[in-house]
Amino acid sequence: MAIMAIYRSDKVAPTDYAPYETELAHQPLPEGALLHLVGYDGREMTIVDVWESREALAAYRPQIEERANRLGVPAAEPQIFEVRNGLGALDLTDARLQPA
Repeated sequence: MAIMAIYRSDKVAPTDYAPYETELAHQPLPEGALLHLVGYDGREMTIVDVWESREALAAYRPQIEERANRLGVPAAEPQIFEVRNGLGALDLTDARLQPA
């Protein structure tokens, strides 16, 4: 089942995250990643990642931590939610969201 990993931090500003964004912009999404969104409300950075499964996130997690450490950005532990539905311009009703 697809999962949504939500990372929140009031210790990361857009200027801190900019090198990470630059690096990611030149790479395809990692294996198993479906979506990567970043928002900032003036106080807190929020990242929402959607993965095909918990296993896909777990397999990529060491790279997240390594990149965060290298850039001096804290690698927060995400809240994990099972994706139940997804509507909008990005259609998340793909078969990959259904339980195996």
